Parts: sequence; C-alpha cells; structure tokens
Amino acid sequence: MDSSLPTVPYTLVLGSHAVLPRVIDELSRAGDPVVVVAPTRPQGLPNEFDYFAGEPTDEALLRRCQPARACRALIACESDADTLVIAVAIHSLAPALEVYALTQSASVARALTELGVTHTLSSDELVGHTLAKSLETPQAGDVLLQLINTPSYRLVETAVDAGMVSQRLSQARSRSGALVLGVCRGGTVDLGVGGDPVLSPGDSLIVLERSERAS
Repeated sequence: MDSSLPTVPYTLVLGSHAVLPRVIDELSRAGDPVVVVAPTRPQGLPNEFDYFAGEPTDEALLRRCQPARACRALIACESDADTLVIAVAIHSLAPALEVYALTQSASVARALTELGVTHTLSSDELVGHTLAKSLETPQAGDVLLQLINTPSYRLVETAVDAGMVSQRLSQARSRSGALVLGVCRGGTVDLGVGGDPVLSPGDSLIVLERSERAS
C-alpha cells in the first residue's frame, strides 16, 4: 500500500479542470480525506489533502492511487478525451467504485454512462439551461446558487426506509423535518411537479437540510 494514501476510504479527484479550486474548497469544508491527481498542484489545495503529480490518464499512476480503496471518484479534466480514457481505466481498476465526471457535452456524458460512470454532469447543459431559465425567471440562477453554494445547508441523498414505502412523495414532504426536493430512482430524479409518485424500495430522497458545520 502506498504510504502516502489515507488509511480510510477517500475521495479520488482526477484532473485539472478550472472548476477544481471551488470543488476542493467544498471538499475541505466537508472534512473528508481526499487524494488529488493532477499535472500541477491545484490552487488552494489544503496540506492535509494527498497530492500525486502527474497525468491522471497514466494508468500506472492510477494504480498507485488504489481507486478500489476510495469511496468515490471525481473526473474533472479540461479534455473530454482525457475524461473518457480515465473512465475506462478506473472502471477496469475498480468496477464497483462510484464515479462522477464533469464533461463539456451531453453526448460525452451519455458515453460515460455506458462506460459505467455513475454520475455525469455536462457543463454546457448546466450553464445553457440555467441561462435559459434565468431569461424566463430572473431569480432562477439565484435559486440554484442558494441550493448549492451556502455553508448553512447541504444537499443529501437518503434512502427511503421501510416506513416510507408505498407513501406518496407529498406525504414524505409533509412529515420530513427538512426540505424534500424529489425522489431518485434508476438514476433519474422526479421532482413530483407533474404528479405525486409513490415511493418504492430502492428509491432515495433528495433532501436539503441544515449543515452540521453551519455557523
């Protein structure tokens, strides 16, 4: 085992996308162990984070980071081609690992899903849809930022327990002490706007709750 790796499961961050300083700041607030692989040390990287200098497309370097021991991985590269290469390598080294990837296009996001990447986010789609909604409702962008950019609250995904099965989403909302935004099933989120879905075993709720680290 590489002596520089954390002894507990860690978040593995791969790449040098311009958004990484913000991501690193959020991970630092969470206080969980992180291992970063990038050609140059990312700006603002805390000393307690483990850093491996090199290209994350280098499979030998990925092996040193032992992705099978990680609890999750984030691929955040400037190049979608690099993202695809890393996704294939990670899937080979740690098939069960939960992998998140940032891409530039929706088509690459779909390809990553087929490669076994658990969660993908297309930056083009995110920015485009946010701007379009902001034209319809000027406060839409502010609402999104309030959901994801405040230390006082956090978004969490929590499994539907046995007591919630067969209930409507509206019932879960009325009985929860937090703000239930929707239900996730099969990798798709239903906000319950056009209907009131019935909760089933294996579903999870997307919840906005007060952060334990809120000042």
